[in-house]
Amino acid sequence: MNNMTVSQKPNIVVVGGSYVGSRVVDLVAPRVCKTHNVVMIEKSSHFQNQFIFPRMHAVQGFEHKAFIPFTGTYFRNADLLREELGLPEGEDLPSASTSIVQGLVQAVHPKYVSLESGEKIPYEYLVIATGTGQPGTMTVSEKKDNVEKWREVQRNVEKAENIVVVGAGAYGIQLVTDIKTYQPTSSKHVTLIHSRQHLMNRFHPRLHEIVSERLKELGIDVVLGKRVVIPERGFPNVQGKKFEVELVPNPNVPAEERSTGSDKLEADLVILCTSATPSSSPLQTLAPDAISSTGYIRVKPTLQIDASSSGSEGDSDADVLSRVFAVGDVADTGAHKAARPGYFQAEVVVRNIEKMIKHQAGLERVDDPKVEKDVREQLEGLALDEKEPTKNSALRDEMKEELELEQYTFDPPGIHLYLGMDKGIIFRNPRHPTSENPNPEPTWSWDSGAPNLEINTQRLWDTRAWGVKDWHA
Repeated sequence: MNNMTVSQKPNIVVVGGSYVGSRVVDLVAPRVCKTHNVVMIEKSSHFQNQFIFPRMHAVQGFEHKAFIPFTGTYFRNADLLREELGLPEGEDLPSASTSIVQGLVQAVHPKYVSLESGEKIPYEYLVIATGTGQPGTMTVSEKKDNVEKWREVQRNVEKAENIVVVGAGAYGIQLVTDIKTYQPTSSKHVTLIHSRQHLMNRFHPRLHEIVSERLKELGIDVVLGKRVVIPERGFPNVQGKKFEVELVPNPNVPAEERSTGSDKLEADLVILCTSATPSSSPLQTLAPDAISSTGYIRVKPTLQIDASSSGSEGDSDADVLSRVFAVGDVADTGAHKAARPGYFQAEVVVRNIEKMIKHQAGLERVDDPKVEKDVREQLEGLALDEKEPTKNSALRDEMKEELELEQYTFDPPGIHLYLGMDKGIIFRNPRHPTSENPNPEPTWSWDSGAPNLEINTQRLWDTRAWGVKDWHA
C-alpha cells in the first residue's frame, strides 16, 4: 500500500477499491493532480478480481492470482490517460498525487471520513464506491486469509458428489456451468435453485430460455420458484457427509410456475450465491435519508447523493452533500448492477467533480478584490469609486447559476455471460421503443467463452501490478 501523501492540497477521497472505485481514481487523477490529492480507501490488502471467483470453485491452482497487490504502479492508467485526454504534461505524473489506505470506513462526516482504526481522512470531494457484499464481509481482509478460504472451498467442491447452488444470477450460472464443463469436476451432480420463475430475471425472457437450454444440455437440475431454508448454524459443508436441503415455495411465484417435485434435496455441499447487501452503512452518519429502505444510496441524475426526502437540508448541508457522490452497485441509479455501467458512472462523476473544482476556482477569483475590480472595469468600462458598494455577491450569484453538471443516463442492460469453459453469450435487452421500431427485440451472439482457464487474470496483473512477477505478492 502507498503511504498517504503529505501535502497541503485538498483530498478527493474514493471509498472502495474494486473495479469502479479504481476506475474513478484512474480518471480523476490526470484532471486534478495539480490541485488535489486522490486517496482511495480499501478494506482489502489486494485488489480482488471477482470476475474469476465463480470459476475458482472448480479450477484449482490460480486462486492466489485473483488477489492483485496495490503496487506503486497500480494507477499507471492515470499516467497513460493524461496524453489520451490531451492534458498538458507537468513535472509530476498524475499517479504521484494518488495514495491507497487500507482500512474500513465506519462513518462519513461533513469534512472527513473516520476509519475503524480511528484515523480521520479529510476530503473536499467524496466518492462512495463500496459496492455490495455478503453479511460479515465488511471487515479488513488480507490476501493470505482470502486465498486459504478459497482453497477450503475448492477442497469441499473436490470431495462433494451432490452440489446444490442457491441463486441463479450471473455468478451462480457461471459457477454451475464451469463445474460441469471442467473435466475434473464434470461428473458431479449439480442442482441450481432460484426463488423466481425466470433465470437472470432482470433480463428479457429470451435469456432465460437460452440459459435454460444450456443447463439442460449440461445435465444440471434446475428448481424455480422455491427458496432454500438455511439452518441457523449454516449447512454442514465441511463434514463431508450427506444432508437434506429443505425447500419452501416462494409465495410471490404462481404455483403453476414453480418447479414440481419433492421439497427436500440430498446434498453434501451447498454454495450460496444469493443477492448481496449494499455496503452503505458509513453514510448513515452524514445523510441517513440518502439510504433507501433496501440499503442502496439514493442519487440524483448527477450522481450526487440525494437526501432531499428529509426536507430539512440547509444551505451548508446542501453544499456538503453536493460534494458527495455514489457510483457502482451501492448506488440506486436504476442501471443494471455490473462493472460496465459503473465505469460509465465513474466517467460522469469525474467530469462533474472537474467542473465543480474549476467553478469553485472561478468563485474564489471573484472574491479577490483586485480581480473583482478588474472584472467590473472590463464589464462596465468605468473608473470605480473606492466608496462604491461591492458587486461581489452579485457576480458570485451569476456564476453559481452558470454551473450545470452532467446527468447520467443508461442504456438497457447487457451482459457477457460465461456458460462453461468453452461457451459464452453476449446478450443485450431490447432498446427503447421508437416510432421506427415500436417492438424492439433483444440481441445476442455466441462466443467461445474465456480464452483460457484464468480468464483475464494476466491482463489485470499487467495493468495493475506492472512489472511484478511474483504471483504470491
